[in-house]
Amino acid sequence: VIGLPGDKIIYQNKQLFINGELIPKKLLDTEQHYSGNGEMYSMRVYLEEMPGAYHDIYEHISPGQSISLTVPEGQYFVMGDNRD
Repeated sequence: VIGLPGDKIIYQNKQLFINGELIPKKLLDTEQHYSGNGEMYSMRVYLEEMPGAYHDIYEHISPGQSISLTVPEGQYFVMGDNRD
C-alpha cells in the first residue's frame, strides 16, 4: 500500500512522492533480462525506504510512466515492485 485516503501520490521520472515527500531509494544492482521474444533488456534494482518498511523495486532503463492523484476517501493506492 503506497497511499491512504487523502494522500497525494506523484510518480514522475521514476521518483515516488507521497504528500510532497520524496521516498528515498538506493541502487542495489543492474540486471539483464530477456523478453518473451528473446530481446535482452536491463533493469535496475533498488531498495526503497518506505516509512517503517523496505522494499526491492525494479525499473526498466527507459522513460517511465507518470501519475499524479489524490487517493479518494474509502480507497487505497497500491503499487507493485515493477513500477514501469
